[in-house]
Amino acid sequence: MDAPPARKNEAVNESNWQGWKGPVSTLRDNLSTFDGTNDAWVPRITLAQNDDPSILSQPVMRGKGDGTPIGGFYVPVGHHLRILLAEKDNGGGWFKSGPQCPSTACIGVGTSVWVTRADAYSYPDRDPLLLLEPNVNAFQNTFEDGTIWFDVSAVDGVNANV
Repeated sequence: MDAPPARKNEAVNESNWQGWKGPVSTLRDNLSTFDGTNDAWVPRITLAQNDDPSILSQPVMRGKGDGTPIGGFYVPVGHHLRILLAEKDNGGGWFKSGPQCPSTACIGVGTSVWVTRADAYSYPDRDPLLLLEPNVNAFQNTFEDGTIWFDVSAVDGVNANV
């Protein structure tokens, strides 16, 4: 993901992924825990079991060799990633900090989500990557109709269920 699913005017860490509080893993499977600022968007990203979506857990974020989170989540077989975008009376959207608002989500730029298989990520031409561009910044102040979850599961990196 380009940026976490933060809501407009909500407090966020000025470095996109430094607000993460939870497990981090490198491509070489070095698992650690990152103790970030625990921004409000952290619990909005969960894993759900495909055969029982009511069973949720926290995903493992992709990280650098030093354990610093860089965005992206590992989704084990039999699970899918869930991203909470909007809730009734709580607003929604996908905003991030910027120079004019270093600790507040205020910039509603286009957000991209890439989906791929683990063995396809390092391909030089990145052809197996599936790019999704959700446009969710319409919910800047309130969302009146209910709750929106963005559920993503990759079938083979080129085809995905959304």
